[in-house]
Formats: sequence, structure tokens, C-alpha cells
Amino acid sequence: MTGPTAERSFRFTLPESGPASLGIYNLRGQLVRELCSSNLKDGEHSYVWDGRDLQDRRITSGVYTVLISGGDGFEKPDTRVVKIAVIR
Repeated sequence: MTGPTAERSFRFTLPESGPASLGIYNLRGQLVRELCSSNLKDGEHSYVWDGRDLQDRRITSGVYTVLISGGDGFEKPDTRVVKIAVIR
């Protein structure tokens, strides 16, 4: 993710309907932005992060963790973690 207006897309598939969440965290484990936290239908889902935090401020350069969690229907394991680097 580079540049002042860079966006990042995240996609995941749920084999069954159920609760799911997708959040961006800093290295301290603090929630930076929540992109999804709801019951979703089965199938593919896509969310776009605009590089802003919960207060709609542009985040600083650094490494962030993307945490994708799903309920009973999510393929095992129930949580996926991806690290991304933001360079401004």
C-alpha cells in the first residue's frame, strides 16, 4: 500500500452463512479500522480499506495486521492473519 490515496482490497469466502469480522490492527494490537462485523451470507466477500483509522484520519507508515474471523462456517482455522506494510 503506497501513496497518499492508496486503497487495499481484502477478499474471503464463507462456505456457510454466519458471523464474520475483518479488522485492521497496529502492532500493539489496537484496532485501527473495522471493515466488517456482521452476519454474512455464504460466498465471496470483498472489502476495501482506504488507509484511514476509526477517526477517519490517514494512518502513518508502518506494519499492520489484518485479522479475518468467521463463525462456525468459516474454513478451519477460524481466523486468518495477514501482515501488510503501509508506506507513505
